Amino acid sequence: MSVVAAYLAYPAVVTVLSRIPPPNAVEGGYFFSLISIVFGTLTASTISDATSRLGALRGAAVEECTLMLPLVKTLEIVLLEDDAPGAPPRARRVEVFEQCAEQLWLHSTDLIAGTRELELEAMASSVDNLGTLYATLRRAQLEWRGDGAYDVLTSALETTERLMEARGVRLSLENSGIPPVQFSVLRALSVALVVAYTYLTLDRPMPVRVPHMLGAVTVDGALVFSHASPEPSIALVDWTAATRHLTNWRVVK
Repeated sequence: MSVVAAYLAYPAVVTVLSRIPPPNAVEGGYFFSLISIVFGTLTASTISDATSRLGALRGAAVEECTLMLPLVKTLEIVLLEDDAPGAPPRARRVEVFEQCAEQLWLHSTDLIAGTRELELEAMASSVDNLGTLYATLRRAQLEWRGDGAYDVLTSALETTERLMEARGVRLSLENSGIPPVQFSVLRALSVALVVAYTYLTLDRPMPVRVPHMLGAVTVDGALVFSHASPEPSIALVDWTAATRHLTNWRVVK
């Protein structure tokens, strides 16, 4: 989109810049090189920061997803498959599993289709899915104190705590994006590069060389004496006296 805008605006920019006096070639080249270096450095830094942030964010999301799988398997084995003597009533165990599975499902939905703002709002209002999961497991552990499920639920609680920590890292990385001011500077430098390139490469008419009264013209800052002068006697002055005042001259044959 920016390239199309620059292409469409080029004729208008040329019209405006044509009214400005021609630049100094050396100073203009230095300015363009400096702007190009700054633009290239900032662009490379922006790409590097974005790539590093995306890699860290992916790592945090993968860890969060990886922790949910062993947690679900642990709850299935402890609450649904363990029918050993002395285990808590099956109906109660199924109820606890359904509550935990529902909270994990809701958290997976927030992870895939939710937003950072909604997750933070849920955490602040104490309706967080992982918080509810942790509370459900803790209540069941206290209820079944002394049973064999107590120690196994301790492992599930530790996994839940790690899951909550991984979510915190992910939310922090989602908030650590590239600041908007950095993109504003890149846009400003882009405009400066387009204008500077147009100004420095603009086609301008050749300067008119006005003959000097002594039969000479100025070419590239040097006095050029021509034998084609209508009055050679005036042009060919006393060279000894002329060289005392002229520091940059040559004779054209």
